[in-house]
Amino acid sequence: MNSKVKVTVRGTQFDTEVVGDPIGYFVVHRGVFDRKGKWVATHPATGCAAVTAPTREVAEWAARRLSDLGVDFDEIDTIEKSKALDPSVLNEIYLITGAARLGGMA
Repeated sequence: MNSKVKVTVRGTQFDTEVVGDPIGYFVVHRGVFDRKGKWVATHPATGCAAVTAPTREVAEWAARRLSDLGVDFDEIDTIEKSKALDPSVLNEIYLITGAARLGGMA
């Protein structure tokens, strides 16, 4: 298992720091705020949740799948940049995150 890392998670009211495992471009950790009881893969550059899943295994699977898309997520530091990705990549992201949210690993 990788070393634990700290990441700042953005909330609607305030930010908080959590500790998780780096998986590709993301950090997987237990959910906070409205995601308590879930597992989350957070994008460190933005502090935004990329994936919310019911189990750690599914969150890690999704973080790996997203990291394997050929996108340098370290370069994406704004929502605008993420929306500017190729439509086929965006479609893959939606499929991965949707499956993870439902607990699947497609």
